[in-house]
Amino acid sequence: MLYNLFNINFKGGSSGIGAQTALDFAKLNASVAIVGRNLENLQKVANECGSADKVLTIQADVNIEEDVKRIIDETIKKFNKIDVL
Repeated sequence: MLYNLFNINFKGGSSGIGAQTALDFAKLNASVAIVGRNLENLQKVANECGSADKVLTIQADVNIEEDVKRIIDETIKKFNKIDVL
C-alpha cells in the first residue's frame, strides 16, 4: 500500500489507540491530522510522528459541531483532501 499518498484523520489522537495509530501511519509515510482536546499531548504525538509538513494537530472536541467543521476545513486546507476519517 502506498501510504505516502494518503491523508488520514485521527480523532482521539492525543493518547491511547488514536495516538498509536497516528504514529504507525506516520511511520508508513502517510500524512496525518491528529485531533484531540489535550494540546500538550497532541504536540507530543506530532513530534513523534516526524515531518511537520506531513502532520497537522487540531485541538478540538468532536462533540461540538463547529469543531467538526473546523477539523474538516483545516485538514483540507493543509492536505487538500481527507482519505480516511
